[in-house]
Formats: sequence, C-alpha cells, structure tokens
Amino acid sequence: MSFPNQTSLKSAIAELKEVVIRLHGADTEPVRLLGQIESCASEIETRANVPMVVAAQTLIVNPIVNPLAPPLSL
Repeated sequence: MSFPNQTSLKSAIAELKEVVIRLHGADTEPVRLLGQIESCASEIETRANVPMVVAAQTLIVNPIVNPLAPPLSL
C-alpha cells in the first residue's frame, strides 16, 4: 500500500533545510546538523535496500535466524 501524499524522509529533510537556509543563512550550525541528518538518512536507506537474494542466503547459512525454516536433513 502506498500513500502518494507522504513524502520521503530525505525529501522532508531537504525541504526543512531549504526553510532553515532562508531563515538563518546557509553557513549556520542548524544547516550543518541537517546535513549530518541527511547523511544518516541516506545511509539508513542504503542499508535498508539489501537485495532479497542476500537476505535469503543469510537465512540458508544461518537457519536459526528463521524459526519457520524447515529442519536441515543431513
């Protein structure tokens, strides 16, 4: 389910950064902090985009992670 009126975290931070720059100027501490927050959001987004193949391989290597995995027959 998607909600078209919801903005992404990155775009919300970018909009906030534009407002802060207009009000306080570009070379201020709040703008630097928003830049750091922007970097953190990008890193989280990058880590969240792990391909399903990698996740599936992880479960095969370590079936303890998945309690629904069938028992391995040796």
